[in-house]
Amino acid sequence: MRKNVLIAVSIGTHFIELSRVARLLKESDRYNPVIFFQYGYNSLDRDVRVCSEEGWQYLAPPKKGKSQKRFRRILLRFTPPTLLFPLLLSWKLVEYRYQSYQADLLLDEYKPALMVSSEDVYLYILIKTASARMIPSVIIPFTIANAREPAEAYFDRQDHIVSASVINKLVAWKYPQWVYNHRGRKLLRNPAYDIVAIEYLGFAPNSPWTYNSEGTVIAAENDFMLQYYRKEGLAPERMVMTGALYDDLLVKVCKDADRRRKVLYRELELPSDRPLLLCALPPSQFPRKCEFRDYEQLVGFWMQALASLSGWNIVVRPHPRMTDEEIEPLRKFGLAITKRDTASLVPLCSIYVASVSATIRWAIACGIPVVNYDVYRMNYEDYNEVGGVVTVDDRMSFLSAMRRLTTDTDYYETVADLQRRSMDQWGKLDGRSGERMLKLFDSIIQENR
Repeated sequence: MRKNVLIAVSIGTHFIELSRVARLLKESDRYNPVIFFQYGYNSLDRDVRVCSEEGWQYLAPPKKGKSQKRFRRILLRFTPPTLLFPLLLSWKLVEYRYQSYQADLLLDEYKPALMVSSEDVYLYILIKTASARMIPSVIIPFTIANAREPAEAYFDRQDHIVSASVINKLVAWKYPQWVYNHRGRKLLRNPAYDIVAIEYLGFAPNSPWTYNSEGTVIAAENDFMLQYYRKEGLAPERMVMTGALYDDLLVKVCKDADRRRKVLYRELELPSDRPLLLCALPPSQFPRKCEFRDYEQLVGFWMQALASLSGWNIVVRPHPRMTDEEIEPLRKFGLAITKRDTASLVPLCSIYVASVSATIRWAIACGIPVVNYDVYRMNYEDYNEVGGVVTVDDRMSFLSAMRRLTTDTDYYETVADLQRRSMDQWGKLDGRSGERMLKLFDSIIQENR
């Protein structure tokens, strides 16, 4: 009899990687994946369709009506400041109590032998509820992240700045583990009302600023990530080297790259005699202090910069978070656009262009030169030691880096050689990551029994 494995999804980018896990489980002779979508998000309908097509069990939240969202915005806008904190706290307490009730029902109904997620953020209540029932949880990371990432994202947000209000100061004093000092500014990991609610209910994480501090085991994908997690203070005994499922896909695509590239070119009606430059277009992260006033201006510059390159086939892969309605305006720039799985595209290209994306690690593993345009000036340090990743943070440097890589053969070969030196550290390309992951699941469940 197949054992149920609960796969928890909170955002669209989780689903892309966790869908690989669901396929692995379904193809085995012993596991049944159950997809739990905890929240609604832009691409949820698309992901639910995938579940239906694949024959996976799934649970999705009901859609929130526009009138409900509008009512909440109006209420927040006209609520007096003295009543805003109690109102938001009440809402959060209701939400978290419902999540706790939902977690109990979910675990009662499906009785999973194991729970899988891509990170513990958003899932503290479910993970802790499962742990209380002796249900182990495996985190299969979908990205590279440390405290610097949320600190940059929240740096200018008033509800995260400790000094912005008396309530924030009081919460920071009461719960110092939620405070992080970044660039001389003390920040709260979550808004004050959120922290008070989750602490009051007893579902707070042990280390709020540390990604994946909760859960039983972390499936480490390569040597770099193993060291990365240790540096972040995660216990070494929680980490097991498995490789990542995208590694197996990279291996498969690399072996058949010429044919797959030809198929892609035919599909997108591109010349067959040009090398491929693949661009992973970043999503909007505005408001943000950078060179651009809004996302429309950023996209306009980025797409025009790509269109100015000659002698290359340019293919743009919009961020998975973007909906069809958001993608449609990109077509006016005349560049080829695809929604294929990014991991299936990276091995086909000769240059990869992205913005501080975790997908850059795929290009490194394949020895492909990267232009990393830190367009939002996040200043992440993840790729600083990788010689084959050319990082820039302004328009002119971006244009210069792309033009040099696409026109100067000697320079391209130098960067490619530097990238190849980092391949082994960033990828486990032996085609056996899925096998190791199933063995990990087997051993955890057996030990738990």
